[in-house]
Amino acid sequence: MKYLSLLFALMLTTPGLFAQLDVNERIHLADSLFDDRGDYSQALDYYYPLIDDFARKGDRKRHVIYQIKVIQCHYLLSKYDTALKIAHTLLKNLPKSLPRKFLYEGEVKTLMGEIYYKKGEYEVAKKSLHQAWKVLKYEYGAEVQLSTVYTVMGFVHEALEEFDLAFRYYKKALKLRKRVLGKYNQATASSYADLANLYFAQGDYIVSIGYDKKALGIKKQLYGAHHPEIALSYNNMASTYNTWGNYDKALKYHQKALAIREKVFGQWHLDVGQSYHNIGYTYMQKGAYNLALEYYQRYETTLQKLTGKHHPHLSSIYTNIGTVYVKKRQYEKALDYFEKNLWLLRSAYARQNSHFAEAYHNFAYVYRLKKDYQLALTYSQKTLDIVQQVFGKPHLYAARAFLNMGRVYAQLQKPTLASQYFSKAIYTLKQVFGHKSSLLSVTAHELGKLYLSQQNYTKALAYLHKALVYGVPRFNKVLAPKSLPALKDCPLDPFLVKILATKAQCFYQMYEAKANPLYLNQSIVTYELGYALLKKIGNSFLKTEDRMNFNETVIAIRDGALKAYRQKYQVTQQPRFLRKMFECSEQFKASSLQSALNYQKALKAANIPPVYIIQEQGLRMDINYWTKKVSNDPAKAAQHQDSLFEYNRRYEELIAAIETNYPAYVAHKYKYKIVQLDEIQQRLAPQSVLLEYSLGEKSSYLFIITATQVEVVSLAGRRQLQPLLNSYYSALESEEQLPKFAQASHRLYRAMLQPAEAYIKDKKRLIVIAPSLESIPFEAIISQPPSAQQLKLQKFSLLDYLVRQYQISYHYSATLWYRSLGQTKAKPLSLLAFAPFSTGKPQVLSNQTRKLSDSLPETGIEVRTIFEMFKHQKLKAKAYLAASATKLRFMQQSNAYSIIHLASHSEANTRYAHLGKVRFAPHPLDTGNASGILYSSEVYNLKLNPDLLVLSSCESGVGRLAKGEGVLSLARGFLYAGARNIIFSLWEVNDAYTRQLMVAFYKALLAGKSYRAALQAAQQTRLNTNQYLHPRHWAGFVMIGE
Repeated sequence: MKYLSLLFALMLTTPGLFAQLDVNERIHLADSLFDDRGDYSQALDYYYPLIDDFARKGDRKRHVIYQIKVIQCHYLLSKYDTALKIAHTLLKNLPKSLPRKFLYEGEVKTLMGEIYYKKGEYEVAKKSLHQAWKVLKYEYGAEVQLSTVYTVMGFVHEALEEFDLAFRYYKKALKLRKRVLGKYNQATASSYADLANLYFAQGDYIVSIGYDKKALGIKKQLYGAHHPEIALSYNNMASTYNTWGNYDKALKYHQKALAIREKVFGQWHLDVGQSYHNIGYTYMQKGAYNLALEYYQRYETTLQKLTGKHHPHLSSIYTNIGTVYVKKRQYEKALDYFEKNLWLLRSAYARQNSHFAEAYHNFAYVYRLKKDYQLALTYSQKTLDIVQQVFGKPHLYAARAFLNMGRVYAQLQKPTLASQYFSKAIYTLKQVFGHKSSLLSVTAHELGKLYLSQQNYTKALAYLHKALVYGVPRFNKVLAPKSLPALKDCPLDPFLVKILATKAQCFYQMYEAKANPLYLNQSIVTYELGYALLKKIGNSFLKTEDRMNFNETVIAIRDGALKAYRQKYQVTQQPRFLRKMFECSEQFKASSLQSALNYQKALKAANIPPVYIIQEQGLRMDINYWTKKVSNDPAKAAQHQDSLFEYNRRYEELIAAIETNYPAYVAHKYKYKIVQLDEIQQRLAPQSVLLEYSLGEKSSYLFIITATQVEVVSLAGRRQLQPLLNSYYSALESEEQLPKFAQASHRLYRAMLQPAEAYIKDKKRLIVIAPSLESIPFEAIISQPPSAQQLKLQKFSLLDYLVRQYQISYHYSATLWYRSLGQTKAKPLSLLAFAPFSTGKPQVLSNQTRKLSDSLPETGIEVRTIFEMFKHQKLKAKAYLAASATKLRFMQQSNAYSIIHLASHSEANTRYAHLGKVRFAPHPLDTGNASGILYSSEVYNLKLNPDLLVLSSCESGVGRLAKGEGVLSLARGFLYAGARNIIFSLWEVNDAYTRQLMVAFYKALLAGKSYRAALQAAQQTRLNTNQYLHPRHWAGFVMIGE
């Protein structure tokens, strides 16, 4: 092996050396490139001179053998037409006197049949293979080649979905190979794998896995545990588990295959790339779209590096990357990749084949989602035309086209046409797959929704039940539409949750129509199964972004479940249904944040060795570094993406190792207990009330929880509330005149708080739980419309703001609020303050807001004043101004103080949450960033311990809004990092007004008030001091916490 490696090196550095080797060395070297390295391009460079030598020497046998090798190289490089041209020439010129001529003729014709199969020209492939069979069937010693003919015939019939014929040919090949080669032979193992693939194509996954295990057992006997053929078996088994819906098991086998391939082939090899593709596909199926993209893009890089940018193999990856962007609702990016795919197909193939059917279907799919229905129908018809031309009978691509056309007509409110096309899709899919298929499940679900919209409950229920039967492998109760699969049998498929949600909705509508309580009970049972499945699926996400995407599925079931529990509570008045309703509301609030906090607790609680902890923290820092590089340096994005991929891989492997070796870690990581109503009541003071909002598209609910009472009231849906919320926020942020502001503010009060008025009128403190409302300051909502006299005076201070009566704080979920109570003993007040952009000058520029890159003269005054207040009371305090206020000092000293005050620039990024930033003074020793920027992604890696963090900077609470999570802001990052209470801003803030508010806040705090009471007092002071001051200048700071 060392000898060969040396030869390869010499070949690359010493041109002409190949010709100086003797013929056996040249053959050995060329065959090693072909068989061991899979470097077919380089192998061709060596085979052609060998062919010329054999021709000159009259060695007819080896002249033919190595021409066949050349055909194989071109075939494996997907240069199908070149391969066929050489094959035709070779057949035409085969010497008549060549010993065993028929064996070579049969081999070439078999190879041609396989190439035509790859080109999708199935009838030509069958003709070529039949010719090979005629040549070989009576030839002595041709049994092995004949088994290959049978195998490729099986491939062709399987592609044509003629499964019985495919089975017959695979069995013939297996029987022949076992007789001639014996049981423990690679060819025999391949026949078992072919049978596994055939049963997989028909949806019989249990039999498929059985054949794969037989193939794996033979290969382990032949090769041991680390061989490419072992990897291939793992890959096949993973594909079956993936389609079965067992994504975690699929990933396990794909990762095993990848580890073997990387060990054998190194990093840059087509088989390694194929493993990246397979892992990406599994992540896409389970809804982890960001991880899927990482693996797909790695496969794309691998292919381009090995085969160039125009290789047909890129077709599948362009299709799958485009599909991920569809799932992420980034339709223009999806279309870009689908266009790339179509261009590649047109370059690679002279005539249209099955690949074009898939390409046109992808366009139809996107245009339907973009609501360009005419184009969607046009592309679906193109798909059908190709299917008819290539296959001439029912086929998967035809079923997909029918399904897409049915969806288009459903959206166009043409139910009759929609039903016809859905029915065509089901009929076609049954012809192809039998009675178990995820696509059958999807189509039945569409028909169920269609009949439900027409209030045809009998048919709706029948098809929704069929959707479950088609989609759950071990659920076969076809004639029992009220039955449900066991949770343990349900694939971890987010789409299955949608089916359960629609079926539960059907039961609920049947209850409303027929007033039969049994239907209400059945609705609740179905929702509960959906929620149980949601929990199992949610636990499997590694990336925060993927968990957030998953919240779309959560919303699909949550709104209906709340309605059903609400109705059951009203009918029975049993408190357990109110508790269930609250659990339903609370279950997935800020789930990615809760999951991240759980993960950190698990690392501590499971006694993980420090070496793992240090490694995990280091990898997270590396991932954040390369994530920023990808976003900030587009010119080198591809290069940085490679580095990011490698660190993500290492992180996945580390977490997998921890989960395998430390079961206690897994137990703690997934141990998530929702706070109960009685637990909340025990921690609420008599004058406090917790308001939890659960906003749905059509209807919303408000839970009102006091120390002695729990009530739930109905509110309008988000469709009605969102314009009110937008109007109020705009009136604040843009400083609308008093009449317009007052109108917007009171309208919001009537929609959001008036239904709870009777329960909160005598209270003094509101704790608002609503992730999607944290950018809406309740403090400036007015409970009474202004009088004519107030409107005439234009005095904002006369308005009846909620802040006059209530101390108000916010949180992402009631569970997180409850957990934060009493986490640590209260610390003595101490202050660490930073004002990096202060000028040190005493003058005030009253119209200056804290905009990026400006100096902030008021921040120096603000921090000096606060510092002197602490110093006057002999409390520990340290303040850094101007150039001394560095990121490094913040990182080094932040854990020594109970209050951290940052008076600086901050900047939200509503597209890429990880690029939100707060600025410190630049310092050359600042770790990894000389500009002094602390990115949001870095904040998540900090280990902080302050009781209060004050972000006295603009937009520190602004960021991208994620459904079910809230705003992905700097404030959220600091909460994760360990700050228990945070005061932050909702918009750009006036420098002078901010100083005045902050000084008033600390004055009240040092006078003995709580954080929330001090903030209320400061805001009251500001609005009372200046009667004409718009609430924009005092309501922009809010608090998450106590």
